[in-house]
Amino acid sequence: MIRRTGLSLAIRLSGIGLSFAALLVLARALEPAELGRWAWAVELVALACVVAGLGFNIVALRVVPDCLVARDAAGLRRFVGAGIFAAVTGSALAGAALGLVLGWGKLALLAMALLPVFAIMRFLQEVARGSGRIMLAQAGEQVVWPGALLATAALLWQARPASGAAELLLGVQIASFAAIGAALVLVASRMADAILLPAKIRPADTRGWLAGGMPLALCAALSVFLNRGDIIALGLIATPSEVAFYTPVSRLAALLVLGQAAASMATAARMRSLWRAGDWGGLQHALDHVAILSVVFAAPLALAFWLFPGPLLALFGPEYRAGAGALQVLAAAQLVNCWTGPVAAMVVAAELERVFAAMTGAAAVAMAVLLALLVEPFGIVGAALATLAGIAVLNLGMAWIVRQRTGLVCWARPVGFASLLRRAEAAR
Repeated sequence: MIRRTGLSLAIRLSGIGLSFAALLVLARALEPAELGRWAWAVELVALACVVAGLGFNIVALRVVPDCLVARDAAGLRRFVGAGIFAAVTGSALAGAALGLVLGWGKLALLAMALLPVFAIMRFLQEVARGSGRIMLAQAGEQVVWPGALLATAALLWQARPASGAAELLLGVQIASFAAIGAALVLVASRMADAILLPAKIRPADTRGWLAGGMPLALCAALSVFLNRGDIIALGLIATPSEVAFYTPVSRLAALLVLGQAAASMATAARMRSLWRAGDWGGLQHALDHVAILSVVFAAPLALAFWLFPGPLLALFGPEYRAGAGALQVLAAAQLVNCWTGPVAAMVVAAELERVFAAMTGAAAVAMAVLLALLVEPFGIVGAALATLAGIAVLNLGMAWIVRQRTGLVCWARPVGFASLLRRAEAAR
């Protein structure tokens, strides 16, 4: 698991480096208002994308390992086809909401065009992840797209457009995601072909997939709101310039969860297999693995963000120092997220989506109320405080519920750190 986590982390770090290079160039090349328009549109699409997938992208972490264990090539093909159809259908429904929020101009139309492409790509990435193909699951969105964004940013640096940059960036994103999605379709088809002994044909279990996926889609959408609702609220209440100042703050704070995301990418499908096998000891080891790696990676970054927020943000331009206080608050929020790192993967593995939906709903309501109360008087610091409260309610609450329901610990603890060191030594 450590090697797979290392591979996932290496891919993510490469992508983060490209993304931050692109954001630095964009911050220098564009007016803050123009950068804010694009950033807000992307956040809205990301939120709508989770709902548009109808949960197939999340339930893939259950269905794909089950199909591979059962050597069910026909079932895997049916699931991939159903997931793509669900992404297109869900995007058609969610796209109308984007138009209402963004208006019906060119920016909104491009965002609506991006949505189905994004949803299909995300679903196919999770299919690859469920099969254990870590590099294929990450390379597109984590490396190919940031590389295309950096190239586009360099062109905008040379052109210095007064307007229209947000629309151009969305167009490049559509083309990039479409190419990544097409490549992943071929991968999924070859994955099914590689199953040498297909199972007997049986009726497609579309209702079962939806029954498991829809609550998870709701949970994922609310979770995205907990992590991105601050930017969405700023776009509604504050100015595009404030959205632009908050964008690098949000991106920097998101660096703290890279270790958690890499460890979860490497272990989520295995957690499902351990749960089905009743291997509680192995499952607790996997949970400890994710939690400890999350904290070890996040703690030094959080310390840097608390001590030097201004100089770090000044890399994007002197005016971006305004986000220093917000960065310190968001660093605390993401550190809580990392400390309870394995909660989301455990919910999928243990089929706790209903209680998770209730808890994410409560956390989202609390965050929405705080955003309404805090953004106008306190600006971007108020948005960060609301995010901290929402993340704390969800993660700490779910960690306690998982402990009560299963007896398993979903937070970092000293005994987990010692266990991970022993396993690393044994692997040598």
